[in-house]
Amino acid sequence: MPISTIQEKIKKNLSNIDFSIIEDIHFKPSKNLKKSILDDINIEIEIINEKKFYVYIKKNNFHEILANNFYYNYQRFDIQRNELQKLKDSPSISWFLITMYYGAFFASNEISNLAGYYNFNFSLEEKNMLISKNTSLNQRDVLDFIKSDVKSYFGKLIPIEDEGRIQITCESGGAKPHELCWETLAKLLSGTIDADKQARTLRLRRILKADKKFYWKRPNQIRNEWNYSKAELYSFHNEQYIHDKNKYFNNFNELTHWAETRYVSPKNDNDDFISIMFLFNRLSLVMDNIKDDILDFN
Repeated sequence: MPISTIQEKIKKNLSNIDFSIIEDIHFKPSKNLKKSILDDINIEIEIINEKKFYVYIKKNNFHEILANNFYYNYQRFDIQRNELQKLKDSPSISWFLITMYYGAFFASNEISNLAGYYNFNFSLEEKNMLISKNTSLNQRDVLDFIKSDVKSYFGKLIPIEDEGRIQITCESGGAKPHELCWETLAKLLSGTIDADKQARTLRLRRILKADKKFYWKRPNQIRNEWNYSKAELYSFHNEQYIHDKNKYFNNFNELTHWAETRYVSPKNDNDDFISIMFLFNRLSLVMDNIKDDILDFN
């Protein structure tokens, strides 16, 4: 199923960088990956051209950053999950869906990070900070880099075994943050899928990729529709949506059955609502299952 498929990709990445749980780590909100890239003098930058640069980080340092990231992002995700429990009996269906969407969004970004994929956005000031750490000797590339209007970069982690470091290759990426979030998560579902995982994995992949052939909508498209076109559902009592919420929310078996019986396309608008619950449910399980591989909670 999608849970094990994603977890396998995460565990493979953790193995590739020799990650193991760090004891007695001191967590700091300021020590996330982006801030560390900008501020940590031990992290090197190599500018290749206006659309591409490399980040070099010692493995031990990166392990601390990764654990630090997960610690705070798991808390942010868990706050959304707790809010959903409070909203479970509320007639405000839209507020319930929007809260669930952002919980899934936070989880998706962190899961992608653990698998070695990163979405960055750098302002002009921050690009200047990157240049101050640049080790490349080609000044023309540096000038092109700072003059370019590229702000969004997609990063992919690559271990460098002989140097005890990791390299993050960052290349320009044009998608908006929420679109890029779901595109990145879809990458983790690519490749050969076992037969018993196929239906649920295919369902999730089609939702994430907004498969127009089968009329599935991407999660951020559903969020926008409910936020603006279905604003009455913030207060209007809708029996069908309330029924679906009560039937499917936190119900692994019912959501599994729902995913396996939508082989081609959604049956109606209610499937948009349920698809967000399916997404949130699967990502929630991944976050919980992987937690003990990242952090020492004892």
